Amino acid sequence: MKKIALCLGVALVFSSVAFANGPKWDYEGKNSPQNWGKISKDFDTCSLGKSQSPVNITNFTETKMPYKIIFSYKAFPKLEVDDGRTIRVEYNKDAYVSIDGHRYYLTQFHFHSPAENLLKNKQYPLEMHLVHQDKDGHLLVVAIWFKEGKDNKILDPVWKAMPQKVGEKIKVSNVDLGKLIPKKLDFFHYDGSLTTPPCTEGVSWFILKEPLEVSKDQIKKIQQTLKESNNRPVQPLNNRKVELYIQQ
Repeated sequence: MKKIALCLGVALVFSSVAFANGPKWDYEGKNSPQNWGKISKDFDTCSLGKSQSPVNITNFTETKMPYKIIFSYKAFPKLEVDDGRTIRVEYNKDAYVSIDGHRYYLTQFHFHSPAENLLKNKQYPLEMHLVHQDKDGHLLVVAIWFKEGKDNKILDPVWKAMPQKVGEKIKVSNVDLGKLIPKKLDFFHYDGSLTTPPCTEGVSWFILKEPLEVSKDQIKKIQQTLKESNNRPVQPLNNRKVELYIQQ
């Protein structure tokens, strides 16, 4: 198995909002992304790190998929949360991605609007991050871009149950993620970081090449719920390689 970047910060994120009860950060004002590294020593990597996410994918090397990737998303989520910075849907350790037989368990997925990672300067209106962790704490994020189009029926239960108050938690169980993942999987891959403080590096990113669709109303609802854009600006690549894995 080709080596995948490993996360050194084992237990730093089971949600998109690490340090939720610690130093305060935001997407606007004095605690906005350009100042994250100044808020706390715990966030130093946000400004000092050399392998930060998100990125603008402008150049990449195309290669045959080096892994056997299997998505086992048969399990249903347990909880949907408005944590004040995103809408997060949490899982028990029953859903996973297997890469050459090595399992990364889905802990949660959440949304950023507009998208965080860019493709040749193009920014999609919505990006979904599926956060996985293996038994040793190594992190892998599968990211999916969404363009405006048809109503996304698979994610519709998330939208219908979407909490409208910060801190509100709602049970949601009928989300069939297995139907969301296309049969033909081409991915951009790069080694990066969390896109929220403490910006821990060593996170392996797999971004689905082709965007899926959500409706204009679905985009509008999540933006109204978030009340502000929750995307971190793109970070320098610093000579990192981006590869496009093509499934044959």
